[in-house]
Amino acid sequence: MSVQQRFVAAGAVAALLFAPEAFAAGKDPLEVGMAVALTGYLANYDGQFIEGAKLAAKHANDAGGIAGHEVKLHVLDDASNATTGVTVTNQLLNQFNASVMLNGLSSAQNAAVHPILAKAKVPMLVFSILPPNPSWAFLANVPQERAQALNLQFANEKLHAKKLAIVYSQTPYGQIGSKFLAETAQKLGIAVLVSEGIEPSATDMTPQMAKVKDAGVDAVIDILTGSTHIVEAKAAATVGLKVPIVMASDDVPTYQKTAAAYPECYFVTAPAQAYPNIPDPALKSAFETFYAEFKKSGLDAAKISGASFGWDAVKILSQAIESSGATSGDALRDALEKVTVQGTNTVYKFSPTDHSGQNDVKNELQIGKFQGDKIEIVFASR
Repeated sequence: MSVQQRFVAAGAVAALLFAPEAFAAGKDPLEVGMAVALTGYLANYDGQFIEGAKLAAKHANDAGGIAGHEVKLHVLDDASNATTGVTVTNQLLNQFNASVMLNGLSSAQNAAVHPILAKAKVPMLVFSILPPNPSWAFLANVPQERAQALNLQFANEKLHAKKLAIVYSQTPYGQIGSKFLAETAQKLGIAVLVSEGIEPSATDMTPQMAKVKDAGVDAVIDILTGSTHIVEAKAAATVGLKVPIVMASDDVPTYQKTAAAYPECYFVTAPAQAYPNIPDPALKSAFETFYAEFKKSGLDAAKISGASFGWDAVKILSQAIESSGATSGDALRDALEKVTVQGTNTVYKFSPTDHSGQNDVKNELQIGKFQGDKIEIVFASR
């Protein structure tokens, strides 16, 4: 069996994980495609997203489906690669008749497949940043601009940094984020002395961190993902850097490894990672509903952050279908534009002009730091 055939087989097996219970008579299953990383540098966090989506789909199916439709997830591996993502997206459309997509962290992939999905009139909910002009894409995450703005606010107000280094991944996520950070820093009177782009597959960042050290900055803000965070921390320790590194969104095990390598690390902390330190009662209640199912499932607690966003993605889709009865095409896209739902990490409030769902809701992210084996919350947005 070829690698490609194994991917297809994996998708077919995933679709069978949810055996029908009492679905409405005469209603077709809801075929949901997932172009996500099972391998490559995004596999860890995408794997969590998949687990959360599976958990939410099972939860829905156990209650009779979404508006009576059995939820079938078809999971194919994009290998953390945009080109592969295009290939598997076409498979999901043509072989599994996916009418909606839940896609992972690859911002390059999601930008590449958006025109394909728009032509096919298939909406997608994405774990990454939104692609340009996202008429058929909706965010199932917190916008990274919120995380970056919080990191910069923390560096300015608590670290009193006046000279920064920005270290970013050479992806749309990193490139857009670095531009946003640089422009915002300038407005605050903060000088960006170093701006270094890093390949997502980098295994050594010693030259870049040596450059950061030599520049004499007060702090580093990164826009990296996964293993590159750990590579950065190890390189910082190797070159003898002595300033704080403020890290972009990632999972707790990654943060633990970076803190072990370089203790002066701070990081964006989503509500799922901060629990029970969630100030908003409605948000805390929504998280606890998910958390109860998560604990019952026996999943690894380290996977809870990414899993919470996978859960949210299915809940967003559920509300769109239940409120409209639409399961595909323009009608489903239009229904998604009307969704307001309390998620596990934020409120999602979509509109025709806001596919992030976040323009009019509070930023619930916080800044954390490891103290021993516990996360201490050190800063929250006003």
